[in-house]
Amino acid sequence: DLRKKLMSLKRGQYVAIHGMPGSGKSILAISAIRNQKLLKDCFDNQIFFINAGEAKNTQLKKAFAESNLYNALLVLDDVCLAEFVNAFNFGCKTLVTTQDINLVPKESSTFIELKTGFNEQETLELFSKCTNINVKDLPSEAKQIHSLCKGAPLIIALIGADIEPFKNEAMDERRWKSYIKMLIDKKDGKKKNQDVPNYLSNTISLCLKNLKDDYREYYKHFALFVEDVNIMPQVLEVVLDKEKYQVEEILTNLKNKSLIVYAFNKELQSYVYGIHDLLLTHLKEESKEELIKLHDKLITNYLRHSNYDFAQLPNDNYIFTYIGYHLLEAQRLEDFSKIYFDLNFIGAKIKAVGIADLIGDFKRYQKYITKNNDPELEKKLEDFSAFVQSYGQNLHRYPNTDIIQCGLQQEQSSQVYQAALEIAQKQCNEVLYLQTQFFGQNLYATYTLDLTEDVCAVCFAHDVNNILVGTSHGEINLWEYTYKSKLKTFRGHQNKIIQLQVSENNNQFLSVSEDGLVKVWSLENASCCFSNDAKILAVGKDSGDIVLWSIENKAELAVLLLHKSWVRSLIFAPNPVAGAPQVLVSVGDQIAWWN
Repeated sequence: DLRKKLMSLKRGQYVAIHGMPGSGKSILAISAIRNQKLLKDCFDNQIFFINAGEAKNTQLKKAFAESNLYNALLVLDDVCLAEFVNAFNFGCKTLVTTQDINLVPKESSTFIELKTGFNEQETLELFSKCTNINVKDLPSEAKQIHSLCKGAPLIIALIGADIEPFKNEAMDERRWKSYIKMLIDKKDGKKKNQDVPNYLSNTISLCLKNLKDDYREYYKHFALFVEDVNIMPQVLEVVLDKEKYQVEEILTNLKNKSLIVYAFNKELQSYVYGIHDLLLTHLKEESKEELIKLHDKLITNYLRHSNYDFAQLPNDNYIFTYIGYHLLEAQRLEDFSKIYFDLNFIGAKIKAVGIADLIGDFKRYQKYITKNNDPELEKKLEDFSAFVQSYGQNLHRYPNTDIIQCGLQQEQSSQVYQAALEIAQKQCNEVLYLQTQFFGQNLYATYTLDLTEDVCAVCFAHDVNNILVGTSHGEINLWEYTYKSKLKTFRGHQNKIIQLQVSENNNQFLSVSEDGLVKVWSLENASCCFSNDAKILAVGKDSGDIVLWSIENKAELAVLLLHKSWVRSLIFAPNPVAGAPQVLVSVGDQIAWWN
């Protein structure tokens, strides 16, 4: 695409490549002009490549006016000031690489934006050239490097150049793993001495120095966010405490300088913005002394916009998901129990993001919610967790459902009931609440599955939390009704299912369809996987136990006890660093990480 634009380039016109620092603008420019036919036919074999960031004068102006350089191509690399473009405006054919598209005259320019870096194949091909190893023979760590830096051309090129003098060691995985460790340490903010991340950090620092003081301050706030999060303009209106039109202007300028990326989200019907993790890592490193204050300011701004009530936080596709993260980073630990035991906040969060995120917060921040595992608060958290699992799906699915009324339906000994009763008594002059249970009455929880398909047969499965549902289309679905999730689909019938029956040992079930076809299905759900070194076999059982076996000794190594129902999936994580412990991830009634 760039070569085509260069072929049609006329005197007095520009082709501008713009993108974030490290996105490969210079690499693309050099690769495009390294073509003999292009050089001969379009530029008379004359190209002048100038690093505009270091250019000091206009001595070439006279030379480019002479006839022998009439068709020459002038390449201005890494332009950071409009003065450079003006100083080299000789009326010739010009290719510009820049971070800021506003520096190039729009009326006489064609623009190429670099939004993404190398794909995996391009990364591997570059490593292949640097090491003289076929792509298919490169160590698996090469793909890990691509994934860690998301194909950032600058990082890939620097690593390739660093490994090139050591081609004889290119198959030694220890060298590759040293780069992986370097990238991980960089992301984790650990101290480092390697030239590769330092070089990138210096490059980014130079770019940020060209920002105006107020824009440097605005941009610093992006250090508040986690990696790969989509940010709507409404979030930044609160974070920056600016009006809508001011935020739009700030985002446009940062986007034009390739410091943020954006895309239109059809589901949200809004533009969402983000920051590359390389820039994010740099910002967090540069702003680490101020981050606690910035997180505290974010929470304060949100509270001011919400009348100082966490339950009234705006549903902006962000804050309800990350409120716990910001409380922790701001060291506002005293707010955890206040917020996560507030039924109105819980109801608002469930309606905004669903129950999975809330249950995750209960587990992630348990220590702070229970004030270092206070027994009374631990019991209270258990009651709130059970309540959310029972009523959460309906609260999320039906927004008009009142969480206080749901809380009043709990047993009177429940902490949820006590919290709901306190709120109801305060609001009884404004809101009607009903007492739907007799004093001393035992309350039995009921569960509802709202299914779209035509249900013809139902029975309990091998687990009391699982239900088999037969449909008019001949499918049989296994549902976990507490979390309202479909676990598995059995296909084999063509007609309506009319009967389902589970065997006495709970290992099998029988299905009968309208055409008289009878099928027997297995309900055994054992899952297994091998470790990366193929020395350990992990087996998940229906009971929830995970058994680890030694392949060499054919002996049981350990039994991992946590899950209360069958283990659906197991996987060992790849080892990113030599000597790192094996990590096993299991999926059952919850997701667990074992080392």
